[in-house]
Amino acid sequence: MMTNPVVRCLLAAVIASAMLWPLAADEAASAAPEEYDLQRCVNAALARNPSLRMAAAEIAIARADLAQARSTDDPRINASGSLMAFQDPPSFIMPGLGQVVYGQRLNADAALQVDIPLTTGGQTDAAKAMARAGIRAAMARDMRARQSVVLEAVTAYFNVLKAADMQKVAEAQRTALAAQNHAVTKMHEVGLVAKLDPLRTTAALAGAEEAVILCGNRAKLAEAALKAVLGLDPDQPIVVVERFEDIALPADLKAAVDEALTNRPEVQELRAQIDQADSARRFADNQDHPTLGVFGRADLARSSALPRTGVFSAGIGVKWPLFDGNASEAAEDRAIAQRSQLEARLDGLRDQITVEATEAFLALQSSQPRIETTEKAVAAADEGFELAAVGYANQVVPLTDMLDAQAQRAKAQNDRAAAVHDRRAAMARLVFALGR
Repeated sequence: MMTNPVVRCLLAAVIASAMLWPLAADEAASAAPEEYDLQRCVNAALARNPSLRMAAAEIAIARADLAQARSTDDPRINASGSLMAFQDPPSFIMPGLGQVVYGQRLNADAALQVDIPLTTGGQTDAAKAMARAGIRAAMARDMRARQSVVLEAVTAYFNVLKAADMQKVAEAQRTALAAQNHAVTKMHEVGLVAKLDPLRTTAALAGAEEAVILCGNRAKLAEAALKAVLGLDPDQPIVVVERFEDIALPADLKAAVDEALTNRPEVQELRAQIDQADSARRFADNQDHPTLGVFGRADLARSSALPRTGVFSAGIGVKWPLFDGNASEAAEDRAIAQRSQLEARLDGLRDQITVEATEAFLALQSSQPRIETTEKAVAAADEGFELAAVGYANQVVPLTDMLDAQAQRAKAQNDRAAAVHDRRAAMARLVFALGR
């Protein structure tokens, strides 16, 4: 072992850089920025995303359709009034009596009428069933929209953490190379190494500086994307903290596929639309059924040309459509065809969901071995760099080997960070594929 003080200084510098590698200096946290963990990100996205407002409006429209359908069974109260002026008073010629006047030129009419439907031939029940199915379909679309927003928020959150970890790796690489460059420069000044060595460490340091800049830009872009998903002002300062809880997932592929086929809102939406089509067919089929209702009327003022019948009247009315130009039959055929179309779409959707759940489950399964592989690669890269650093300090290993080991270590650290956060993103995609 060499005993030159400069060599000992170099040895201490390069080994210290290896020991301090995992420790990147964190920026001082300001009191102003608000902390955002995963749950807060999800809550903010759900509270501000405009697509959810559209989904909520669809539900409100569907509820209004149901209220409108229900109203056809309710009584109707109508008030009417008119004022009419004749050119001449109402009259007629009676033989032997001449012209007989039986009214006035100016006449006022005012009435209040109540209509109470007794039966609508099944049309009201079909319309209400169709509206209820519409509500279920709208709620399923709202649920899937919420799940999409959650996936966007979770993905953006983990992208920020991933970018931050890679930035720490780049900063630690720069710190290590700066220490090595300083030590190698000192060795060159006392004539222990050739001029080429400090030139190489200087070039490597410049590359590390560039990597820090690029990683910083990626971190800023990831944070900007997260703010956009959360509906925050781009200039609002936030601190993304790594705080979340893992959730229980299906144990095997069959359980994952079964859960997805059961829970996916798209399946529920199509089933509700099939129910709508069935109700539309019943509504069309009932359009040629008779309807029955009663009415009561109060004539508060009547034309003087009309006979006096008192103030109150009541009656019962029947309406039976005999021929409508085959309009109801065409509407029924359309509903039947629409149901067949929806059933075909449902079969295709089941196949699509099966593929999506399978892909997401297998991706998550492969993510854990990837993490374990990158952990081993990091341990090997750390050991390889330490050996190369000691070898170079003792001038038995060329500088290029140490720089290569340094680069391999940075790559291994980045691969591990990517693997960890990619697994979390894979979990989020599986949860989305399951319809949770």
